[in-house]
Amino acid sequence: MLRYNFASTLRGFDFRSPSPRKYTFMHIISSSIKASIIFFMAAYFFSACRINLGSPGYTTVEPNKSDLVGTWIPDKATLEDMKERGGYDTLIPTRLVLKSDGSLEIANIPDWWEIPAGTSRRGMASYSGSWSLYNDQPCWTIAVKYSNSAGFLNLLGNKPPHKIEIILGDPDSGHNMIFIKQAGTP
Repeated sequence: MLRYNFASTLRGFDFRSPSPRKYTFMHIISSSIKASIIFFMAAYFFSACRINLGSPGYTTVEPNKSDLVGTWIPDKATLEDMKERGGYDTLIPTRLVLKSDGSLEIANIPDWWEIPAGTSRRGMASYSGSWSLYNDQPCWTIAVKYSNSAGFLNLLGNKPPHKIEIILGDPDSGHNMIFIKQAGTP
């Protein structure tokens, strides 16, 4: 004869108190399952970081601010991506101008850099603001503030000439814009 242990199904109740109370789901499952859930949740949240800060290519040595001052323009691959995938008019020059006094000019930047999914709406914008170096352990980035917004531009390379990277959308997508310093600028 098959017997069912009803007592095991009622372990979530405390019969000594006047009103039986249920334990929450987390009280019922074993501690090893709880630990596994916490581990996988932590791994998920930490894997969704802005960039892989230990990746080769990012600037890990403090750059000289004077090496960053100047006009930065999209590289050839970025211009092609802007035109082909984004549908932007690349005849309108896109520039980042980092000035020695810490001021910043952003001219005709595609709108996809501010859209969380990194998708194009085929719009361009220009901003004024400020910039500074920021130590985002273990990498160095450029912190920018403009029009009630703030963000970070990744620096590439430990020696000049550096490059500036703007990640578009999900960092795991590999979609980015790369800026190079325009020749003849300070």
